Amino acid sequence: MSTEDDSVGEPDRFLGCPHCGKDPTVTTKGSQVYVECCSTLSIQKSDYLDSEERETLNYNKLVYSDEAEAKVLKILRDKWNRRV
Repeated sequence: MSTEDDSVGEPDRFLGCPHCGKDPTVTTKGSQVYVECCSTLSIQKSDYLDSEERETLNYNKLVYSDEAEAKVLKILRDKWNRRV
């Protein structure tokens, strides 16, 4: 299924775990984002942000701007939803 923003499946939803089918747990831990269930996928947020987006980091809370955080979640969601 193709959508306007080129996501797989429902654009704002992580698909179920490839092993058990349950919805995964998505957590943000500082500079990492994890999708976990029977299998795990994680990414380093800054690897997917440009220099201007990296400058939005709040060092006290270890979070980026809402826009940067949303961008990273979309990238991770697309990776998770396209896994084989």
